[in-house]
Amino acid sequence: MNFRELIIKRRSRRVYTGARIADDALSQIIEAGLLAPTGRNLHPAELIVVREKEMLKRLSHAKTGGSALVASADAALVVVGDTTRSDTWVEDCSIMMAYMQLAAEELGIGNCWVQIRSRQSQTLLADGENLPSNAFVREALEIPEAYDVLAILALGESEESRAPHTAEDLDWSHVHDERF
Repeated sequence: MNFRELIIKRRSRRVYTGARIADDALSQIIEAGLLAPTGRNLHPAELIVVREKEMLKRLSHAKTGGSALVASADAALVVVGDTTRSDTWVEDCSIMMAYMQLAAEELGIGNCWVQIRSRQSQTLLADGENLPSNAFVREALEIPEAYDVLAILALGESEESRAPHTAEDLDWSHVHDERF
């Protein structure tokens, strides 16, 4: 499959069978993330590989909506950035996530990006506010304060079959020539 075919085929998949992903496939996905380019070659991103079912269930509560799918995933790759190492950690971690999503798609492994940064968890604080998702994940995975959590990549054998994107899906009104 060439790159164009891969990006046309790539779709978020949120329902998993529970089957185990081969260790070799998981390693290939991680390798793709580690190969991602970074600003000034600083590599501020760190990955936490989660396969323990209890922790996957816990992480499924990391957001008020959109994280429940993590509970049925076989693995989750939590991408965090060292905020003291680079001011482009958000961009660098995002590129890492995108590379891993494409690698998973190429291998036929269902995946979905679960945004954590700037979101709220299901945990209510004493003042009635929700605990920030970042704090929830940081506490669950014992992440040091210098790191911020960008996202979780949920991975699993997909129960879903989704049609590839088509030319009709593209909104060319977002493309501007020369000036906005």
